[in-house]
Amino acid sequence: MAQTQNDGELLKKWLEHVSSRAITGSMEPAKKAEKITEEMQKSLRETWGKLKSWLERGESNEIRGLCYEGAGWTRTGGVWDQYMPILCTAVAEIKYFMNGVETKKKMGTRGPLKTDDIEVEPSMADDEAYRRCIVGAVALSTVYGDHCYVREVLEKVEARANAKLKGYLSKPTMPRQLNNCGGVNLEGLLLGKTLLQDEISQWTSSTRQRTENYWRVQYLWKLWKSVCARGKESQGHETVRKENLQENKGSMLSFSGMDSRNKDLMEELISENVPLTFDDLKLALQQSIENDGGVATGTPFEVSTLLKNVDEKVHKNKAQACIQQKENGEDKSMCQRLDCMKHLWQNNTGTGGQTSSTNNFWTQETGAVAQLWKDLAKAMEGKGKDDQTGCKELPNPSDKTACNFLHAGLEHLYKTPAATAPPGGVADVLKTNPSFRQTMGCFLLHAYAKHMKEKAVCDIEKGITTAFTAWEKPEGKANSCKDSSGKGQCVPCHWQEKDETWKNCTITTNGQAPDPNGTVGDKLKNIVKADDADIKEMAKVVNTVERLCDQVKCVTARWMKDKTKSWEEVWKKVEEELPKLGGALSTATSKEKRGDLEQYCDLPKVNGKDVDKEACLLIAAGLKNLYDIEEKNNDAVEASFQRTMQCVLLNAIADKLEHNDFPCKDEKNTKKGIDEAFTTKNSAIRNSTACGTNDKCFTCGRVTLQDLESCKLDSGGTDQNVKKKIEEEVLKKDGEGMKEMTKIWDQSIKDICK
Repeated sequence: MAQTQNDGELLKKWLEHVSSRAITGSMEPAKKAEKITEEMQKSLRETWGKLKSWLERGESNEIRGLCYEGAGWTRTGGVWDQYMPILCTAVAEIKYFMNGVETKKKMGTRGPLKTDDIEVEPSMADDEAYRRCIVGAVALSTVYGDHCYVREVLEKVEARANAKLKGYLSKPTMPRQLNNCGGVNLEGLLLGKTLLQDEISQWTSSTRQRTENYWRVQYLWKLWKSVCARGKESQGHETVRKENLQENKGSMLSFSGMDSRNKDLMEELISENVPLTFDDLKLALQQSIENDGGVATGTPFEVSTLLKNVDEKVHKNKAQACIQQKENGEDKSMCQRLDCMKHLWQNNTGTGGQTSSTNNFWTQETGAVAQLWKDLAKAMEGKGKDDQTGCKELPNPSDKTACNFLHAGLEHLYKTPAATAPPGGVADVLKTNPSFRQTMGCFLLHAYAKHMKEKAVCDIEKGITTAFTAWEKPEGKANSCKDSSGKGQCVPCHWQEKDETWKNCTITTNGQAPDPNGTVGDKLKNIVKADDADIKEMAKVVNTVERLCDQVKCVTARWMKDKTKSWEEVWKKVEEELPKLGGALSTATSKEKRGDLEQYCDLPKVNGKDVDKEACLLIAAGLKNLYDIEEKNNDAVEASFQRTMQCVLLNAIADKLEHNDFPCKDEKNTKKGIDEAFTTKNSAIRNSTACGTNDKCFTCGRVTLQDLESCKLDSGGTDQNVKKKIEEEVLKKDGEGMKEMTKIWDQSIKDICK
């Protein structure tokens, strides 16, 4: 904020004054803070009591002369002849009060006289100046700021009032007393409003509703309804009030003698929601006393330390209110919420010019975001493999796993974090402020879900959506939606399935230019890393599917989502895998391939006789072929689809080798060879290929087509039966698939029954 030569000096002198009155003898910091805060409030209330008595009585002859004779109002006649001058006398009274000049009518035996009693505050001390500045400014804004034509009234009366006041304050010790409020800064105004605004607001509201005439409050408000609301009935009184406050803020700040160029000061003057509570102020005082005990100043604490603590609490409270605020009845977007928190990573300049750097908020290893990610990752690692509420009902294992991990992360996000002692610091800020923690945690879990989707070979959208939906109303489940003061409410985290604008939220530093590192997506990719052990472990579990039917279902759904909407295209693609598989089987017993495959077919003797290993060699060749499928162009979905369908087809071939129609089934004990490859040596075969270290590969086990009879792929569960479609679509009579299967059959007889 802008600094002036006397910026904060009035506040400092007032704090010294109230501290000296509040503290007697030795006290604990908490008790000192309590006593000082109470004395602060008492001091301002006493000053407000004086001004209130001035506003409740009739105006003096001098004040009346400023506002009635020769004022030159642009609106006259009828109600205007009352509204404009009455409003003028009220604000003029406040002006005189702030400058320490009291005028009131002299009373004679028969009533008021035409002359006034004048009383001037002699050599007004800085602490008294602060009280009058704060009380006058807050009263002006609270009692009259929502009236119309305030700007015209202030502009017309100010010059005339100043001319009169100069006459009273012409002594050598008094000139600086005139319009001395330029030394009131934002923190000074905030402290004053914290201690006083509620009382003035309540008095204003009740006085406006009284039946007897309080000329400058109740009667003026009665006129307000005729003057200010006329022609705006459809907008409602509240809308008109707020419009007037916005229109009047600059002129009220100038009239009060404060820095009219300071936009923050201007907005705070008219704000009806003070971003600092009595308890906040008391705690800030206590922390300041604990940090600065015994300093050689006029207070038991450094004023700069107190104002720094106040700044931090104001930023926190404003950010929390900003996050919770709705836009047109809707929750704010993720980017809007993040922007509410920007003070956490911007350099903030407080009173006296102190700069606090919080750029390490985004630091990769030690920043607050990285610490929160570590907490969430640990929670998901610990509970992500357990069945979570709402997840265990999902039929697809990959969906269920994805749901479990994210559900565990969301549950941890909305839990009260372990207390840290002492509280404070950048790395701790997300632990002590639930709104900040939940806002940032939502970004982290979106980044995590994004990695999850990229690494999953199945379509896990249902699992992700289910987890986020389960927590869309966290206030019904969580116990940490309130901070230590009992304030706040949960920040919902809705899954942005198709809207990825959250990744492009702009990060700004120092309130100006965008961060050179760009967006929140850029920041998070260095925190939630694709190659982290936590991410790899999650991918391994998500891609672990034990039943072939489940593998076919999830891979087909993912492939169709990326490639096609046509089931006809699916089965055509399956048919294309048969020649690839047949090619591998056709050379399995050749001299070139046999040497590589025999290590997987070292079959034990049965009844003292060697078991023929050709059937094993064929299946081992088929398994090695599907495990060797590469992820061309990093297309893991296509590769997984091919592996899965080759697995189904290899099992169909195994069915035929075990069928009674196969001529040497019993003689060559084909089932023993098939089981050896599928069961005993499957892991060895897989580990000899790239699939050995690829979490996106699955293990192709022995499953007959008959076992897949109940495996239905479409949502209706009737049309896309795997067994039926393999037999009727892929291996249909006279089709290319059946021709290829016939080749494989004939070659298998030659290889096994020779």
